[in-house]
Amino acid sequence: MLTHISNGYILSTVHSSLANSLATKGVKSQFVYSPLQRKAKRNLAAESNKTINVAMPRIFTEWIRYLPLTKVLISFVTFVFTLRKYKVRPTFIIAHNLWSDGMVAWLYHKLTGVAYTVAVRNTDINLFLPKLGHYRWLMRRVVRDAKRTVFINKAYVERVERFYPSVFNSIKALRVIYNGIDEQWFNLSEIEKVNYSKRSLMVVYVGSFLPNKNLKNSLLALSKLNNRGDGLKFVAIGGTEAEFLRCTELSEIPSWVTVIPRTNDRDLIADHLRNSRVFIMPSFHETFGLVYIEALSQGCCLIHSENEGIDGVFNEPFIKSVDPHNVDDIANKVDALVSQFPCGVSKTDVKRIIDNFS
Repeated sequence: MLTHISNGYILSTVHSSLANSLATKGVKSQFVYSPLQRKAKRNLAAESNKTINVAMPRIFTEWIRYLPLTKVLISFVTFVFTLRKYKVRPTFIIAHNLWSDGMVAWLYHKLTGVAYTVAVRNTDINLFLPKLGHYRWLMRRVVRDAKRTVFINKAYVERVERFYPSVFNSIKALRVIYNGIDEQWFNLSEIEKVNYSKRSLMVVYVGSFLPNKNLKNSLLALSKLNNRGDGLKFVAIGGTEAEFLRCTELSEIPSWVTVIPRTNDRDLIADHLRNSRVFIMPSFHETFGLVYIEALSQGCCLIHSENEGIDGVFNEPFIKSVDPHNVDDIANKVDALVSQFPCGVSKTDVKRIIDNFS
């Protein structure tokens, strides 16, 4: 049985969407092992497919993150017992990140010989590889014995090659496979009401209101443009007004900013994307960022961070990278896109690009 090991299965739709897509492609049964903290809530939406059996044992306490190898060993032992409990015999394993999931897959491979593939993501690049130098020898073995090591973006390939050559040189087979967007976004992009005429002077953000997403510097950049009388509007979708104020360090929300709570209504999100010229998300760290492609599917120009997420994927005038710490750089790039692309991205360019992200 195809088996997934994914600590983040309930935290991101990427993993469950992949499993669901595999099911539609003919994989008749899958098993997902997703160990959780003891206080974590189950995500019933991630368990909706009848051909995918999801096990979410609550085995971690908050302090276990300070003992990364202990956490991996506890997860591995629990994985073995969970397989016995559910009477699962893996025929192939997908480990959804290098350290937390890949180590469990590698240990099981050593025990049973079952092959696995491992993905390298944001937490591996920005946390585990730099912070766990004393365990890097184990990571070398994980990628050495993997059937294939998958990177989600080109920027991370270059970073591992440059900063962790011993790990990079241990990779037996490397592949870059971008995350894919949900089929509904392809359907939404074909709707005739997608606005390819002149759009509002509006910039939009969709996502959680977290410090990593850099809403503070985004807002400072837009403020600089509005202080000279540009009249830009900003729509932020994904949290409460209190969360927005907290992460932007403001005392009140400016009159030109609209905050919309987190929503699963893609039609509502698409309406705002269609009316905006630019989507902005200069995250400090980003594995890929499906929301960039979702925004592009509705004709938005994109602002993203250098050396993160989609950097290196595109060479298009309507997609610009910025230094996430440099407010002037963000402001200048937004100004250029708003001025040069008043109608957003053309339908021809949208279709040409997003067809690669099924």
